[in-house]
Amino acid sequence: MQPKNTAARKKSFFSFLLLFALSTFIIVLLAFSSTRVPVKDNDILKEQVAALDREREFAKNFMSQMTAIGALLDTINTTAVSSADLIDDEISAGITKMNVIVDADSVQNKDLYSSIVLNISELQRAKKQLRKATEADTDINEVKRENELLSNQLEQCKIK
Repeated sequence: MQPKNTAARKKSFFSFLLLFALSTFIIVLLAFSSTRVPVKDNDILKEQVAALDREREFAKNFMSQMTAIGALLDTINTTAVSSADLIDDEISAGITKMNVIVDADSVQNKDLYSSIVLNISELQRAKKQLRKATEADTDINEVKRENELLSNQLEQCKIK
């Protein structure tokens, strides 16, 4: 004994099966994509952290070089230093090295670092001018002392 609506039953069953497969596919697709989104976000965040770590390392390296050059600039015009030209050459080499690493690296604040290097270079130039002015004052003082000594000797010769 066969049911009279066999075709309708088959059609309804296949419609149900298609709808079930479609809804299962959508649920699986949503579950898969929702697990993939955090993975992509995680990768993006890892890249950002790596970039910040590189920038922090660059800033640390730059700061150590800047501190070393600052220490040299502080000692260059003291009276205890006799080889100012040698220290001046070291400062120039450090400034050149800092310029190279600023130009080579892809940091965000390249203008800031370039301006710091420029300020250090201008400070070096000012220190040179100060050293020359101090040497000129020393020479003038020596000439004045020598002039006074010779004037005193001339006065003594006139008296005799």
